[in-house]
Amino acid sequence: MNARSYKLIIKNPGLATKLEQMAFPLAPLVEVQHGTVHPAFPRTVLLFWLLTNEQLESLAEFYHQRTPNEFTNLYPHPIRDWNPDMAIEEKQRKVGEFIGIRFCDSRPLKTDEDIMAEVRQAAEKKTWRKLY
Repeated sequence: MNARSYKLIIKNPGLATKLEQMAFPLAPLVEVQHGTVHPAFPRTVLLFWLLTNEQLESLAEFYHQRTPNEFTNLYPHPIRDWNPDMAIEEKQRKVGEFIGIRFCDSRPLKTDEDIMAEVRQAAEKKTWRKLY
């Protein structure tokens, strides 16, 4: 670490924590049919977040999640409903959960419309509470 990096970390302790988190090693997942590890399997959390769309697709195929077969459900957290057209963020969540990254959540992201509908419902509830 050079002096400039050290100064940045001293000024921002959150940065040190984030760097520590990103350097956390990931245990490789072994493919059940042949006992091999995908060559693009990320070795750290940082490398996981840097996976490309093509690498995520390749990982899903390699570990029998893209095209379901007799091996798909032999993994601890099989991926449901893989769709090659979904956004890369959705693929990251699904693959992250599949390989055991705890903070990945494969629930779909809320759209702006979903959020606005929730806001309207909350406002209506508040209005009804005032009236009654």
